[in-house]
Amino acid sequence: MTPLCLLVIAVSIVSTSISEFISWLLVYRKPAWKELKQNGERLYEQYELISSMKLQHTAAKGKLDSYREQIKANNGRMSRLRMVPSLITAVTIFSAMFFVRRWFKGRVVAILPFTAVGFIARITHRGLEGDDMTQMSMMGLYTLSSMATRAIIQRACGHVPPRSPPIMEPPAPAEE
Repeated sequence: MTPLCLLVIAVSIVSTSISEFISWLLVYRKPAWKELKQNGERLYEQYELISSMKLQHTAAKGKLDSYREQIKANNGRMSRLRMVPSLITAVTIFSAMFFVRRWFKGRVVAILPFTAVGFIARITHRGLEGDDMTQMSMMGLYTLSSMATRAIIQRACGHVPPRSPPIMEPPAPAEE
């Protein structure tokens, strides 16, 4: 069972790496993306600086709203740039899942140390016979490992977009 598990994880890592490489070719290496990312980081730093001052007058609140809108617009432009690579990523990952699924149809590739619940159980047990929710199918392992490896690869390559400010400010503590 361990070789099957490692094979599914390896296929997941390879397909995720290929899709991230395609994203790098189409988006992340281009000057437009780099400019938008730097602009987003600069705006967020300025937003954090002003919000850390805890100013209460309306000019500061208006400036915070202005920065929040600029950051939102910048993130929208970044999302539009990533749209086509996101579609290519989905096609790459689903096609790899389709081909690998035929090899592992109805086979248990891992045993969970716990009983999965809810929709997680449906993901991990998909395509398997029986009611033992500790058994994991190829689909469940591939899905979870793809999500994890994609996040790790994006962080390692620096492809994570800049953070967004909170939508609502926390209420100021009441002064006594």
